[in-house]
Amino acid sequence: MGKTHVACALLASWSERAQVAGLKPVETGIPTGGAARPGDSTSTELRGAVAKRARGAVPPPRWAGTVPDRARVVGAEPTDQERLTESSGSFHVKHARRQRAALQPHRPPPQSSLFAFPDPVSPHLAARQVGTRIDLGLIERWVHDHEAPITVIETAGGLFSPLGHTTTNFELMQALRPSAVVVVASDRLGVLHDLTTTLALAATRGGPPLGVVLSAPSKKDASTGRNAQELEALGIAHPIAVFPRAPLRAPASVAAACRVIAWIERYCDPATRTWRV
Repeated sequence: MGKTHVACALLASWSERAQVAGLKPVETGIPTGGAARPGDSTSTELRGAVAKRARGAVPPPRWAGTVPDRARVVGAEPTDQERLTESSGSFHVKHARRQRAALQPHRPPPQSSLFAFPDPVSPHLAARQVGTRIDLGLIERWVHDHEAPITVIETAGGLFSPLGHTTTNFELMQALRPSAVVVVASDRLGVLHDLTTTLALAATRGGPPLGVVLSAPSKKDASTGRNAQELEALGIAHPIAVFPRAPLRAPASVAAACRVIAWIERYCDPATRTWRV
């Protein structure tokens, strides 16, 4: 319960007054049923490439096999992408250009991630295990295909979690050009160090404004409930909200989501998708 819970809470609250989409381009630990083949979430170009590969017309690209037809395993928990789709009503945040949104119909959010891997490990390891590469260009096109006026994008892992040998979620963020980035940290021992290092490294590389929220851990420790105050007192960050372990529609969850949404709408320009502080 962390990034996905926060993203779902934002989508649930935002969807009451705007068209939204929740996307998770890369996900690991996904149960699959049968051989990989293109799913409904795949773009036409990707479907064509996979179809040609199946006919033997072209050699398999390095990303082959990363768009599985995931058959729901009996008793399996929903994937993060399925939870995001459900919460969308039909985590960077993108505002689609108004003109483009008006001219193009919104494609429903997908039920599966673009790159979905069975091993519950770091994305770069999961990709290596099946002999493929996570392609930022493909992710950018996939997000474009499913983009709504407001799109919440959840990464697999933290801001600097590796997606490849020289690629992390930070490079993915730069490629997607989000209006804002919300860093979700667990409200437990170690968060002071983790946020200090993450925010410091991000600051040296530039980018959009970083908002910080805390999410209640599954097991509380002696620091839980005190970290927000300490982050401010030490000058590390000013947390926008602290999300409880509660249902999305619980008053505390809604209140936290509304604070994050207000921060995003205050600091971001939805018309130009520029970064504004």
